Amino acid sequence: MVASGRAAILVCGLRSGDHQTFELIRALRRRQPQLVVLVYSEQRDSTALANLINQGQIFRFIHRPAGPDYLRRHILAALAFVFPWLGLASWRAYRDLVAPA
Repeated sequence: MVASGRAAILVCGLRSGDHQTFELIRALRRRQPQLVVLVYSEQRDSTALANLINQGQIFRFIHRPAGPDYLRRHILAALAFVFPWLGLASWRAYRDLVAPA
């Protein structure tokens, strides 16, 4: 889906020294500039990661381990950024949208 240009959000896990993923993120963002990228990783001190963040290639960095509520908040923020017209101000609003009672 990402390669076809139909994805809006990419959640990407990184391992230490994973420079191929950094290059993949750059390539995907060149091809699809509106793609919102969230990176989930244990890494904290990485020049390549800092460069991607500073260049605006990464929307959010999520430090691993993170609980499900923390992940949901960041994914919800990405959804609200991509689809502001949905009015996703809270996880409850999103949950009600995708699974109404």
